[in-house]
Amino acid sequence: MQGTRWGWKLGAAVAASALLAACGASSSPAKPSGAAAPSGAKGAPIKVGLLTPLTGTYALFGKVGLDGVELAIDQANAQGGIHGHPVQLLWKDYQSSSSQAVTDFYSLAGNGVIAVLGPLDSPAGEAVEPVAERLGIPTIAEVSDPIVVLPAKPDFFSVVPLPQYFSTPLVQWFQYKGYKKLAIAYDTTDAWAFDGAKAMEQQAQKAGMQVVGTYPFEITTNDFGPMLAKLQSSGAQVFAVWGTGNAEVILTKQFASLGLNKHIQLVMNATEASPAYTGPAGAAANGVVLDGPVVLLSQYLPASSPFKQGLDAFTQAYTKKFGEAPQIVSIQSYALAQILLQALRQAPTLTPAGVDAALNHMNVETVDGRFTFAPNQHGSVSDPNQIAVLRIENGQFVPTQWEKQRFNQLGQ
Repeated sequence: MQGTRWGWKLGAAVAASALLAACGASSSPAKPSGAAAPSGAKGAPIKVGLLTPLTGTYALFGKVGLDGVELAIDQANAQGGIHGHPVQLLWKDYQSSSSQAVTDFYSLAGNGVIAVLGPLDSPAGEAVEPVAERLGIPTIAEVSDPIVVLPAKPDFFSVVPLPQYFSTPLVQWFQYKGYKKLAIAYDTTDAWAFDGAKAMEQQAQKAGMQVVGTYPFEITTNDFGPMLAKLQSSGAQVFAVWGTGNAEVILTKQFASLGLNKHIQLVMNATEASPAYTGPAGAAANGVVLDGPVVLLSQYLPASSPFKQGLDAFTQAYTKKFGEAPQIVSIQSYALAQILLQALRQAPTLTPAGVDAALNHMNVETVDGRFTFAPNQHGSVSDPNQIAVLRIENGQFVPTQWEKQRFNQLGQ
């Protein structure tokens, strides 16, 4: 079973190619590595590394992730850097390969980085974690496979919620809607999807719901007819799908073509909270409910939201710099860099050991919510209130009625 992290693996190859073709020269996937030149601050540069997949399966997410990290570091350097030292970002394209991620980690270490951001998928995270510990270089990854983040590993941190935290708000929404019968489909090749489906089944049963069907599939599945026939006769009121990629787009279209969307609510998970899902799915995605970071509903957040102001400022800066609105990956990567920059500010020494000491006592508000680490807790945010339940309308993400009530606005 292959593990993947949420929101970073999609099968929309056309969209990925188009986005990558629009990249600037400094981050072109044709280059396996690169460096963002420091500016503003005048001291000796602080070198930090980034493992990002600019080619291969996760290329789409690697590019926008790199953009988010570069923006955060550019802003920090423009404000004088860290204690007068500019931050220099050295990045490596690990080509969506676990073995290449390990090779690139050693290369970054040889170039003198004192911390590393990434990788973005759980297989690469599993491969890199023991190397980070062996070399004593603090690493903040974006993976959520429990085997990687639990228990706390020396020098290895993660900022993506575990799948059960994405299941919780959805099950609460099921209860709000009065659903009693649930069917679940999950990608057997994706450990995150498998764990999420299992967590949802347990939570739904605890909430008094009946799970009337569980349907395994694979990322390469392109005919969901047999599964949907079983679903149609199951009596399910809501159908939750755990997986990522083109298979979910195909399932969505076939679900709609059979007219199942007229009497069964289709629910996707946070991995599809991206135009790379809504675009290919088109009109078939209208009415689909899914969850994702509450930051996706920035325009609906009340002014009292603790991170709305920072998120709005980030969105404006990102759009100005890159000519497009940030994706969820961009937001998460920017937050990743915010955590590291705060650790650099708090570190007793600008060394790997100093950064690790700061990360072990980290409590910082980012554009993606508040993150807290402790010596025995190197996992990420676990507050379900930072995960929103969304509905797709004409390709856009809007809050469900339940979410509007949580926001306590819009006259509810």
